[in-house]
Amino acid sequence: MVDGQRVVSFEVDGELVEVPDDGSTLLGVLRYQLGRTGPKAGCSPQGQCGCCTVLVDGEARIACVTPIRRVNNRTVTTVKGLDPDRAAAWGEAFCATGGTQCGYCTPGVILRLESLTNKGVKSQDLGAVRKALQAHLCRCTGWQTIVEAWETVGQDLPQDRDLAAASRRAEIEGRSTQVVHPGIGLGEGGFSCDTAPPGSLIAMRDEDAVWHVAQSLPEAHSAAGKTQGRRTTIDHDWPLEVPPGDWDITMRTT
Repeated sequence: MVDGQRVVSFEVDGELVEVPDDGSTLLGVLRYQLGRTGPKAGCSPQGQCGCCTVLVDGEARIACVTPIRRVNNRTVTTVKGLDPDRAAAWGEAFCATGGTQCGYCTPGVILRLESLTNKGVKSQDLGAVRKALQAHLCRCTGWQTIVEAWETVGQDLPQDRDLAAASRRAEIEGRSTQVVHPGIGLGEGGFSCDTAPPGSLIAMRDEDAVWHVAQSLPEAHSAAGKTQGRRTTIDHDWPLEVPPGDWDITMRTT
């Protein structure tokens, strides 16, 4: 007990840490107490988008809906805690297949796929991969390039691609600064939420347009009385049925 609060002890990326069980989520502790920016805050705390996925004892878990007390005496791995060679292989595979795009949701996707590897899922079992990706909603790449990354991870990939030229082409297409690099898929895109100076504050307005300033996103949500979305009541299924018609190409998701 510390100051009347129970202490939660767990290992994160090889480091043993202790934090108070103050009702925080695993995502809140990782990002705002421990400075681990690998897991991203997307729909938090809905548990819908998958951006905050980490490994708990080797299995994929959504950190924004996992109370910190649930990881007591367990091992948590973020994308930064993967074996360096394994992380590099994932980054290169996502970059080579075009599965990266902005790179915000891909650290969680990579850990989801890594958990399949931990379970012994084979590279040819694409059905298991597609099913696993249902837990990740903000895939601006779609599914196919990620499936291709799964198929090619760890293989010898062509090294003659001009990444600087690819970055310039992406800048022309996106009309903003872009970088094409294996590190982008690992969450190293330099997002403002990851690179804000220490001590930065977050301001959020409530329904009366009054600003509330806090030290973290969860605190700002609480102070402003924000509720981040609601779970859908529609049955979850994959894939959606394609409407009748003579289609040349279709794209389906959940």
